[in-house]
Amino acid sequence: MTTANAIDEAIRAAGVLSSVGTRERYRPLLQAVRSFLADKQVLYVHCSLPSPNIGQRTWLHDEERSGGFALEWGQHAVDYVRFMTGEDIVTAQAFYVRPEGYDFSLTSSFNFLLTNGGVMSLSFVNYRAEGAVQAGRRSEPLFGIYYLGGRIDVYREGKDRWSYEHNGTPVIDGEVLTRGWPRTAPLSKPCARATAARCSTTITTG
Repeated sequence: MTTANAIDEAIRAAGVLSSVGTRERYRPLLQAVRSFLADKQVLYVHCSLPSPNIGQRTWLHDEERSGGFALEWGQHAVDYVRFMTGEDIVTAQAFYVRPEGYDFSLTSSFNFLLTNGGVMSLSFVNYRAEGAVQAGRRSEPLFGIYYLGGRIDVYREGKDRWSYEHNGTPVIDGEVLTRGWPRTAPLSKPCARATAARCSTTITTG
């Protein structure tokens, strides 16, 4: 913490903006969702990250040192939701599941109360299934945001490919970071090239 505090003091003294570990919020896709939700009443946000296996064991599985995956990726999830919805966290509740024989948690679940009275749930699930194929991100959104009158689904496919839908209709399909800069792939059906303008208008005007 000594080093972190020294960096923080230097940044404050210089009067500059600094963002560490939360760069994804600057994606045009997430900013588009934020703009759309600006005048909406968010009721419920869901974020789920299931995984069939833990992969190679790293420092991340040492919860005393890292705080575990829930802290490592959970802080990103909370940051994205706060950014997209414009709401903050009022109250939090956490649950961890550590089966006998494991020295780290396989599953964790969090409930949050938002400033507008809406709620959010965040879950990390590792079900230790050898040979299982993880469900595609197209079948389960990373974020499901339900507002009074509709819903937004945000998908993360692979490492850098992001998409989102409004009430089941693709709006941005395949925003990819290339050498640090985002680009957007053509929209897929049913929001194909011929109807891209109509879909964009729908999401912009609500």
